[in-house]
Amino acid sequence: MFTLTDTPGKFLILLVLFAFCAVWETVQVTRRPAATQLISTLLHLWMAIVMLLMVPKNLWMPFASIIPMPVIIVTMVVGIAWYLFLGIRGFSARGDDPHGPWHHLGHAMMFAAMTWHLWAMHVKHSMMHHGHMEHDHGSMGHDGVLWTAAIVGVPFMIHLLVAAIGNILQLVRGPRDTSEAVCHAKPTGPLDFRLGALSMFAMNFGMWFMSTGLMTPLLPFMKIFAF
Repeated sequence: MFTLTDTPGKFLILLVLFAFCAVWETVQVTRRPAATQLISTLLHLWMAIVMLLMVPKNLWMPFASIIPMPVIIVTMVVGIAWYLFLGIRGFSARGDDPHGPWHHLGHAMMFAAMTWHLWAMHVKHSMMHHGHMEHDHGSMGHDGVLWTAAIVGVPFMIHLLVAAIGNILQLVRGPRDTSEAVCHAKPTGPLDFRLGALSMFAMNFGMWFMSTGLMTPLLPFMKIFAF
């Protein structure tokens, strides 16, 4: 959660990135894709909406009071399970899947990263809420939990940054052929492909950028991203 007063740069950047993701996924839904693609698109649309609402504190708090954090986390776990299913199925598809198994497993990793972020954020804010009631030794224990959460996040942060770089490369080069898809649905042309790549970049980089604050117990230099 961020505010325009405390971190105006981060607030505006994340707002633009996640708003673009939500709009793009909505456009994909309106194209009436096949059932498998529709489920994938709806899952990404839901994640984009959650990430968008997480940016302004005055929106996230009411939202989280209506839909409890554990429920939101469960929906992300559903996304993990869905993409693991597609990935495992892709290994036996023998070329029938235009995306390939690793594409789906990459999306499973994205949903896992979102699950980690929600869990770590929940832990952090719970400790901040109760921190004034704790003694010094309790605070040290809290620091250890946050440090552990940051350790768990390392592979997710690496994946998100590498995936974002890959999306930029896709955006620059364009599609290799008419059958190449960067996200769920087959693109209608080079522009559609590039917009899909831009949406995936916004989601991967946005999640990485949003999560830098959770990594500061392990990597204090990441405080520079709070601007």
